[in-house]
Amino acid sequence: MKKLNYDETINNEITTVNIKKNSKRRIKRIEEPPYLNEYSDYLKTRNYSASTIGTCLTRTKQFSSQIKELFEKDFSSLEGFGNLDLIDIDVYENFLIERVRKNEIKNETAYNCIKNFRLFLQFLKYKEIIDYKYSIPKKFMVTPSQINVVIPKEITLKMCDSILKNPNMFHRYRNLAVLLVLVNTGCRPLEISNLKINDLNTTERKITLNSIKSSQRTLNLNQTVILILKKYLIARDSLMPQTDDLFLKRNGKPISPQNITSILHAINTKVFGESIANARSYRHSYITNAIEDRNDFKEISEAVGHKHWFSTQHYLHRSKQRLLNNTLQFDPTENLFKEYEYGKEN
Repeated sequence: MKKLNYDETINNEITTVNIKKNSKRRIKRIEEPPYLNEYSDYLKTRNYSASTIGTCLTRTKQFSSQIKELFEKDFSSLEGFGNLDLIDIDVYENFLIERVRKNEIKNETAYNCIKNFRLFLQFLKYKEIIDYKYSIPKKFMVTPSQINVVIPKEITLKMCDSILKNPNMFHRYRNLAVLLVLVNTGCRPLEISNLKINDLNTTERKITLNSIKSSQRTLNLNQTVILILKKYLIARDSLMPQTDDLFLKRNGKPISPQNITSILHAINTKVFGESIANARSYRHSYITNAIEDRNDFKEISEAVGHKHWFSTQHYLHRSKQRLLNNTLQFDPTENLFKEYEYGKEN
């Protein structure tokens, strides 16, 4: 599908959208809704800044025009929004999601639109025009600071090198196994802490992850990861554990997500003097590289346990050149330890 070019120009009176298609331009003018002054006064009483109010009014004009086209209802006056029901809101949400899917807008833009929509609905509730409270669905949630984090392979190799120098065999192989499972699957720390012995199948090189957030899924593991996991299992048995939890602390108790965070932080601090690569950044790196490696989008979303494909969609809005320069290969553990001879390890 050919992508349309959107050139948006915003002022206080109208929003002009120029759509370039077949070398011709159509200009669509968005009329000034009559209730904007009242909405502006409402925002002022809640101490919003002038710039924020201006942004809110601009976005309100935009979605007022959009919902007028989406629904066969009269929203020309404030009272007309009394006919806006939850089904209409669901349609508007899907409208934004579809625009993201078509790459017409970014996820952040959709999130900002829905945030402004929620604020306008709060205004309508204050005016007693509607009687329901609206909450933004999780599928719209965006964390901008996490979106562009990608871990170069050199960082991972330095961390692995540091772990292998740990004189304590149990900590050495447990920490290395935890790191490699994160790198090889893009899973969450909670999913690692939930692992049981029976969730690991070293013969078939598979691991089954469980969490309330994303149910259960079974993933393949790289041969190197299996090798390290087998060495960890030997060290684990030396503790004579009384639990079937896979990853344990030195005292034999199950490891927690917080423990995993602390382990990675300690390794980072020792090697780099600061925290550079955490579990979340490895998860983002895995997803980004899986997309860049042209894997099936639905399969990626299912593999990383995303409940909504919208969450996976965040990773499409990146600089390809930057990724080519900085990211790991899709399966970074394939030859990660070729310089080490594990036969010489104790």
